[in-house]
Amino acid sequence: MPSTHTTAKAPPSSYPSGPSATASPTTKPTAQPTAEPTAKPTAKPTASPHPGSTATKHPDGSAPTRHPGASPTKKPGGFPPGARPGEQTGPVVSIVRGEAQPDECFLSIGKEILPIQNGVCPTGYRARTNQVYMWGFTTDQAQQSLWFASATLGFCGNAVTYQATLAAAGLGAIAPFDSDELTCEFDQSLAGQSDPSIGQNGDLRPPVIYQYDLASNKLINRTPDDPVIAELGGIRSAGAIGDIVFLAGVTGLSSDPLAPGNVVLLAFRSSTGEFLGSQEMAQYSNPKVFFRTSDNSTLYAGFALTDPADPRPGGTTPTWGNVLRWTGTESDPFSWEVVGELPNQPTYLQVFEGRLVANSWPAGPPDEQLPATVEISPPLESEGLTPADAPNWQSAFSMGDFFPDHWKAIANIGGGLQELDGWLYFGTATGAGVGSFLTLAQYPNAVDRSSVRDLVDFFQKGETAGHVWRIRNIGQPDQEIQLLYGSRTYWTAIADDSPRGMHWELRENLLHQSPLFGEPGFGNRWQYYSAWGSAKFRGDVYMGGFDSQKLVRDYLLNPQTDALNSIFGIDLPDAVLLQLRDELTGDPADNGADAWVFTNSRRPARPVTMTGFNNEDNWGARDWFAIGDQRLLVGTQGGWQYPPAADSTDPTPRRPGWQLLELFPRFGADAGSHR
Repeated sequence: MPSTHTTAKAPPSSYPSGPSATASPTTKPTAQPTAEPTAKPTAKPTASPHPGSTATKHPDGSAPTRHPGASPTKKPGGFPPGARPGEQTGPVVSIVRGEAQPDECFLSIGKEILPIQNGVCPTGYRARTNQVYMWGFTTDQAQQSLWFASATLGFCGNAVTYQATLAAAGLGAIAPFDSDELTCEFDQSLAGQSDPSIGQNGDLRPPVIYQYDLASNKLINRTPDDPVIAELGGIRSAGAIGDIVFLAGVTGLSSDPLAPGNVVLLAFRSSTGEFLGSQEMAQYSNPKVFFRTSDNSTLYAGFALTDPADPRPGGTTPTWGNVLRWTGTESDPFSWEVVGELPNQPTYLQVFEGRLVANSWPAGPPDEQLPATVEISPPLESEGLTPADAPNWQSAFSMGDFFPDHWKAIANIGGGLQELDGWLYFGTATGAGVGSFLTLAQYPNAVDRSSVRDLVDFFQKGETAGHVWRIRNIGQPDQEIQLLYGSRTYWTAIADDSPRGMHWELRENLLHQSPLFGEPGFGNRWQYYSAWGSAKFRGDVYMGGFDSQKLVRDYLLNPQTDALNSIFGIDLPDAVLLQLRDELTGDPADNGADAWVFTNSRRPARPVTMTGFNNEDNWGARDWFAIGDQRLLVGTQGGWQYPPAADSTDPTPRRPGWQLLELFPRFGADAGSHR
């Protein structure tokens, strides 16, 4: 789901804040506490001495032999029966290096939360895993360790940020619910009832910060004993230069979930893990990206401004984002200068054709937002960008240059950027439902909200999955851009004088191109994010996405949540909801995040996984760690909290909580014959 910053602090607590000691790796899977997340009870790593994570150790370069024939293709392959969630075989082997553990005991909405004891909860309580996202991430400059932070926002935190969008569309709120896989209490949590300033954010918990040592495969909790941690809704991004590692989150207590908070930077010494302190940057509200140049000389960052600044010279659009350059030292780490002024917030950075390129997200009030743009810096000189370059960036491409429908252009926000064969590949992170909700806000009578048929037709026309383009000669008169995954035509909302105020027309994309390789979402209509994260490894470009099918199946169309009825103000019986679920979403074996790899510019992408790496609770593959050409790791995201019941007969492997996975691509002999 699209993630905006969360400004409320986590509820105060008896809630455990995560592990406080090193998690030692195990050498083989052993029995674990009651919350076994596979369909059949199978072996898994021993619980760490603290709630929150485990690290596991496997023979590098070889697949676990106990797992038969998993294939990254869903049909006819799908999930391999009996395999451990997070581990697959096939052209890309994945093994688990670390994963979240249950961290509290839940009884029911509004009741006291209890700490978990040795993985066990009192009778009547369920073991709940709150740390469901691996979010901010980086490698240290020496590439000896990974740094990342977990977050609890998952479904509940994202749902809070959707409330205003739903209200603008004249729809009902996402109500508190308790299902077999997930609970969201919102303002009905015990903490929210006790402290109204928490508002809808009663499901937030403090983030947990980890360092993963690559030599020992050891996961270490580096969460500092600092009160600022309780004020953070999560750690959104991270970066490193020299021996300094930065992690950036957002703070600012507010009962309004969309009120802007303040960016907070945390600094650590990577070689020792020492916490160096924090700094609040009140002028910024969203710290989405850090980027270290390949020669390790410069660290850039991209932040959203809390309040708009003046337009660039000759422009009319306010400045909503800054690109920053680090100018600090190890003794004074919190020193930055502005080297880029952008009309949107920078969210992904990459050097290409001698310039720094920024993909972006719309910023500012919803009714004033511009479509996401690809921004380019002036040519990079040997000293890198300076403050003199800040006003001289330019837009090279906009989603408004492609989508004929304005609301689809707003909903498709910029994704990861990677170079391949002289092209810059980039994708989108398309807000699930956002295009339809924004259209409905503009045209309140556009759909008969009591008609399921009308609602389904409206949302099928209002939505599109993620896209991929490539561009070269960027910003030049002979700039060339090609659509790789997308559509020739899109349903476009056209205003008229009818009672509905609009009608739909199929119109060509504004580039008048057919996709070279396939339909949106790499052919999967539920893959809303095509490039939530990306990496270049051994010359190949990897893109990880977000697959929403399980979210639709097990939240929106689940009688336990009653979500469809409460949001749309209808009253469908359970049997009709289940029928609609089966008709719209299909086989649960299609659940789980998709990830793809481009091996050269002449061929379509090929699947890395289409099953969340054999774990349907992994709805995203956002965080990619390429350690030179030696190792490739990925961190996952999801929204689910509870494992399958002990007597579950569901054959689909799943396990809630983030996972750190190591990947071993095996495309042809020595991973080279595919070129």
